[in-house]
Amino acid sequence: MRQIFTLLILLQLFSSCTPYYSGQYLTAAKNSLSTIPLRPHSNEVDVFLDNGKPSKPYYKVKLVEVQGAPFVSSDEMLRMLKQKAKEEGLDAIIVNDIGRQANTTTTIPSGDGVIAYQKLVGLGVKYKERIDYMETILQEQVVRLWPDDNPAPKIFSMNYDFNVQNTSLKDPFIRNFFYNEVYVYENEKSLYPPAEDWEFRMDTFNLQFSKRRFLNGGNYQKADYGLNYADVQKATITAMEPGNIAMGKYELSLMYNANGLLIEKRLKKKKGAADLWVDKIEYRFNGLPDKISRYKFVNGKEVLYFEIQNKYYSVNDLPATDN
Repeated sequence: MRQIFTLLILLQLFSSCTPYYSGQYLTAAKNSLSTIPLRPHSNEVDVFLDNGKPSKPYYKVKLVEVQGAPFVSSDEMLRMLKQKAKEEGLDAIIVNDIGRQANTTTTIPSGDGVIAYQKLVGLGVKYKERIDYMETILQEQVVRLWPDDNPAPKIFSMNYDFNVQNTSLKDPFIRNFFYNEVYVYENEKSLYPPAEDWEFRMDTFNLQFSKRRFLNGGNYQKADYGLNYADVQKATITAMEPGNIAMGKYELSLMYNANGLLIEKRLKKKKGAADLWVDKIEYRFNGLPDKISRYKFVNGKEVLYFEIQNKYYSVNDLPATDN
């Protein structure tokens, strides 16, 4: 599965002694003016001054700001603003009163003195024609679940916003299913972004990615993944025991194909126990997961437990542009 946010890049800066970091700080920041999804790019950023604006269809997305020392030139401040816009996935910026902004210095107290700085603020814009990644953003997962050998499956959907945050977690049943059956078994390459009520750590010294979520009573769900990227990876999972509130230790095996796609997960109790279930993952032509099927082992045989069918956004799901 592909990682669509910069979680790994951020976490690689952490040392093995660094504590867990909350998903609240690792989740992509929400735009202030629009929900349009953004991706960093290397294109040149257009600049429009004062009353200027793009002629092509666009969205007003967010304000972008840079700060510099009082002696930094207006040209350098504008260059810094364009670079920040590029890093945030914006295609253009509209800057008003650049002369007034460039000649305004702000001072704030600091110790026995003051810190002086200037800032430049622009309105960030995204061109509709540059949003060519909608089909990579998860929109919905339709789940067919066969609990307790029931011949009639329970069918429900999990919906996602443009930032791939699960918007269905207010439903207690869906929340329990997503966190206990799906999310705890996702590694750093997950299709899902960091969840705000989980914590994450990238141990670059020991090559380990970890995630955890605290539960009532001091228990927690936890997953420790190795980062050796071999054909088969092993992960240690601390998860809730099926049917009760006790926590158990499990071993998760992840198998990849020659193209580096995760095609199978197998879970078992530690210390040589038999497999409890296996996930089989099918992909679309663009390398994104299409369907996940989980089979429980009953008397040594695979019995279908649930299927998840993925649906992705398209450009047709974008709202009307601002011009």
